[in-house]
Amino acid sequence: MKVPCAATNGGNLIFPADAVKKRKYDCIECGEKIIVKRGCVKVAHFAHLPGAPNGCGGGESMVHRSTKEWIAQIAASLTFVVWTTCIGCGNVFDVMRGSRDMDVCTEWSWQQGQYILDVALARNGHLCGVVEVWHTHEAGETKRKTIEASSGVPCPVMEIRAIDLITTNYPRRFECVSPRRCSKCLAQAMQRKQLAMRQRYDTFFKTFLFKRRREKQIESIITSRQTVFDVTWAAVQELKTILAVEAAVDAIAAATERIARRWLLLIRVRHLTAMLKCIIPCGICGAAKGTWCWCNKTPMSTCDVCKSLYEKRCMFILATLPKKTVCSDCHVSLGGGGPISC
Repeated sequence: MKVPCAATNGGNLIFPADAVKKRKYDCIECGEKIIVKRGCVKVAHFAHLPGAPNGCGGGESMVHRSTKEWIAQIAASLTFVVWTTCIGCGNVFDVMRGSRDMDVCTEWSWQQGQYILDVALARNGHLCGVVEVWHTHEAGETKRKTIEASSGVPCPVMEIRAIDLITTNYPRRFECVSPRRCSKCLAQAMQRKQLAMRQRYDTFFKTFLFKRRREKQIESIITSRQTVFDVTWAAVQELKTILAVEAAVDAIAAATERIARRWLLLIRVRHLTAMLKCIIPCGICGAAKGTWCWCNKTPMSTCDVCKSLYEKRCMFILATLPKKTVCSDCHVSLGGGGPISC
């Protein structure tokens, strides 16, 4: 049974290229003694001693462990390359290349045991790459995305298939079977994402600004309507005041008109009464204005005999008869004498 690697007495793994002939090593699966076989025709490998119990079948655990340890040994070599095909553009590109300052650790506990990494690659104390060996099951998309998103620096999680190192002659180039994108596709995807985010932000801010502008318009409309309402209310109050004043003026005018009508009626009544009293005509002008003549304002008197209206200076009082005021005509007709008194 061909074995790709063996364990030394100290527990370290060793590969056929570095093993010493005629020295016995331990099988990493069954623990039996094995020796290295390295020639010019066949690929160097380890083999069990003749007559050893057939307890090692070279199972899957040996393939997985040998692949993992081989990658850990050659990771610091410049010939170590992990390549893949871009799922975006279909171009072949190198995911990671070996470096002399690369630190390698197998079965490394990540984040206090959250995940166990098959091969952890570090540079300057920072995790820069993870190699997962796919033998019985894949690492899973969740594990890959979690590790890549949690690292502060670019840290690709590369998943390769476990291989038979002896059959493949210990390769130094491995294909990454997990889906990955090249740097160009990543940049384009990042640009598209930034553009989409910018459009989302623009839409959000436009909507926000539109709402804010609409709110300001509504506030201005409400303010203007409030102003118009205030002005209208003031105008209504002023109109009410004007109407009240006009009503008061109308009331005063109506009252004044009633008073004026009353006074006019009183004057007319008095004038009519005076006219009714003025039935005796004036001896000079002939106007019936009462005892006082309106033409020359001379006092008038009525004769007791003939009932004629004469001036008082022309009237006489008879002494022989009962005291009567008579005019000159009556005095002449009664006695024929002159006037007694004037």
